[in-house]
Amino acid sequence: ARRGGARCSACDAQLAAFVHASLVKQFAKTRIDPELAWLDQTISVNVNEGSSCNAYSTGDDIHFYRKSAQCENTARLADVVYHEFGHSLHNHAIIEGVGSWDEALSEGMSDVLASLITNDAGMGRGFFLTNAPMRNLDPANDLRWPDDTTGEVHDDGEIIGGTMWDVKKAL
Repeated sequence: ARRGGARCSACDAQLAAFVHASLVKQFAKTRIDPELAWLDQTISVNVNEGSSCNAYSTGDDIHFYRKSAQCENTARLADVVYHEFGHSLHNHAIIEGVGSWDEALSEGMSDVLASLITNDAGMGRGFFLTNAPMRNLDPANDLRWPDDTTGEVHDDGEIIGGTMWDVKKAL
């Protein structure tokens, strides 16, 4: 998008977040759980928020931070939008009395959701303004539970995420 003839990163973020949130919502509705009532609701997507180098889900809506010298506007990264949506999807897919929230599981499965749409094991390419991924679901050395846990939810999520990527490859 352009504002006054100059490229508008904040404008691009609005459009990209709308497009990718719509795409992941439709993906979840048609390929994961067509009966999940939450997917029939309007989902709030907030972009260009005041901080940088992060994004988050409240369990319902999703939020993305603006660009900085260290990282891209997270709303402009398709797989980050898919990932944050994945946290909200996880929150609404928990069956009362059967399951419960688990941060590492949500991190890993949110990366898996993104990888199913992008078909790329590298999560968050472009986040640090390079093509290198933030996380890799297909590392050279497979991670194993509980041997490779660190207590950091993104790191621990890579274990289930990598396992699911291996299942995808095997299928």
